[in-house]
Amino acid sequence: MVRRYINELIMVVIYALAVITYYTIFTRYELVYGIDGPYYIVQVKYLITHGRQYYPDPPLTFYVMALLYMVVKDFTWAVKLVPILLIPLGVFPIYLLILRETHSKLLAVSASAIYVFNPYTIRLSGDLIKNALGLTLFLYTLYFTYLSIKERKWVYAAVATTLSVAVGLTHILALGTQLAFTTLVLTYLALSDRSRLKYVVPILIINIALVVVGTYTPLLGWDVFKGLRYVEELSGLESTEPIRKPQPPAVLKALAIERVLGISLIASSVIIAFKRRNTRLLLIPLIALLIFANNPLNPPEFEWRFLLLNSILLPIPIVYLINEVRGCLVRVALLIPIVMVLISQAVPIALIHLRPTITPLELNELREINQKFPNETVYVVPNVALKYWVETIMNPENVVKSPKELSEVPNKGPYILLISNEDLRHRPPPMFRVAYRGTYFTAYLMPPRP
Repeated sequence: MVRRYINELIMVVIYALAVITYYTIFTRYELVYGIDGPYYIVQVKYLITHGRQYYPDPPLTFYVMALLYMVVKDFTWAVKLVPILLIPLGVFPIYLLILRETHSKLLAVSASAIYVFNPYTIRLSGDLIKNALGLTLFLYTLYFTYLSIKERKWVYAAVATTLSVAVGLTHILALGTQLAFTTLVLTYLALSDRSRLKYVVPILIINIALVVVGTYTPLLGWDVFKGLRYVEELSGLESTEPIRKPQPPAVLKALAIERVLGISLIASSVIIAFKRRNTRLLLIPLIALLIFANNPLNPPEFEWRFLLLNSILLPIPIVYLINEVRGCLVRVALLIPIVMVLISQAVPIALIHLRPTITPLELNELREINQKFPNETVYVVPNVALKYWVETIMNPENVVKSPKELSEVPNKGPYILLISNEDLRHRPPPMFRVAYRGTYFTAYLMPPRP
C-alpha cells in the first residue's frame, strides 16, 4: 500500500516540511513583515468593511486573505497564512512534472526543494505576497498546459485556462511571465507539431483578454501600464532618473549568486535542448525567460523583481542538467552543493532581513495617537512604511503621504503631520506645533488650510 502511494507520500512530506519552515520564519515576529505587509491588512480590512479594496490592485490575493480572515478572525494571521500554507503548494506541480520528465524521485524531490527553499521564494513570501502567490499559481498553469499538450486532453487545457485567469487576477509580473511562456510554447508547437496547437490557443486568448481588460478597466489595478513603462525605460524613450530600491546585503548576495546560476544554466540548457527533442517543450521557453530575467540591461526599477523570477525558473533546468549524469551517487554529489548554496543564502534572508518595519510597542503608540485625536483628523505620513501601519488603525481615507494630497481628502481637519522620532529627513517647518510627542513618534498640528 505504501509503495503504491509513495509519490503522494513524498509530496506531502515535502509540503509539510515547507509549511513548518515557513511557519517558523513568519511567526518569529508578531506583526506582518516588510514595507508591504501592513498594506495587505489595509486592503483586507477595507474589503471586509466596505466590500471593495481601498487601493486598486489585482484582487485575488486579497479575497483569499478575506476568506482566511472569516475563518481565523485575525487580520495578521489572514495575511501570514498565505505564505505559510499556499506558497509551498508549488512543490506539487514541480514534483509531478519532473517525475514525469525524468522518472526520478530524487530529481523530483530536488526540484521541489530548490523551489520552496529558494532564497528568492522566501524573499517573495515576506511582503511581496501577491507576486509569490501569482508565481505559485503559474506553476500549476505550466503543469496543466504541459499535460494538455502531452496527453492531448481538453480537460487539462480547460484547467490550465482557468488557472491562467487566477494568475492574471493575482499579479502583473506573474501574468506577464505566463503570457510570455504561453507565447513561446505556442511558437515552438507551430514549428514542430501543429496538431497540438489547439490545446494552448485558449490559454493565450485568455491571457491577451486579461491584458486588454486590465488596460481599459481597474480590474488589475492599472498594473498593465507597468509593462509599458518597462518598454519605455528599456528603449530609452523615458529618461527618468534610475530608481533603485535599496536591498539588504543578504538579498543582494542572493541576487548575485542566483543571477550567476541562472546565466550559467542558459548554455547547458541550450545544449540539452539541442540533444534531446523531448526536453524542448519546456526548456526553450525557460531558456528565453532565463535570458530575460537575468538580463543586466533591465531598467534598475525592474531588475531586482525580474531576478526574483529565478525562484520558478531555476528548478527545471537544474534537474534537466543533473539528469544528463548517470549514477545516483553522482547525481546526489552534484545536487548537494547546489541545494546547500541556495539554503545558505536563504538563512540570512529568513533570519535577518525578513521582519516588520515597526515593533508592537510602536504599533501601540500609534493606537494611542489615534485615540488622542478626533475621528475626522487627517494624517500626513511621509514615510510609506509608516503610512501603511497608520492606515491599519486609522481610516485610510484620512491618511495621505504628502500635504499636496490634502485637497483630495473630504474631511477638513484637523491636519496632523506624523513622523518617526528617528526620521531625520522629514522635519516640519517652525509653524507646526507639537500636539503629541511619544517615545517613537511625534504628531505635529498643521496650520488650517485656507
